[in-house]
Amino acid sequence: MLVELQDAFQTFILTIPNPLTASLTDGPREIHVFSKVRILSLLLMQTIAIIRQQTCLFVKTSNWQYNS
Repeated sequence: MLVELQDAFQTFILTIPNPLTASLTDGPREIHVFSKVRILSLLLMQTIAIIRQQTCLFVKTSNWQYNS
């Protein structure tokens, strides 16, 4: 489930215009919003990655303790 969520956010991030390459028709307000949404999405993706890593570590540790 976390993999699908991470993939969905990665796709979502790609749809957000990059503030550095925003067109001249975008005003400062839009560029500011793009920046915030992009940063929040990236932070959420990092959080999901950490949760996945910790979950895998916990499962490996649990299996090791159970098997020994």
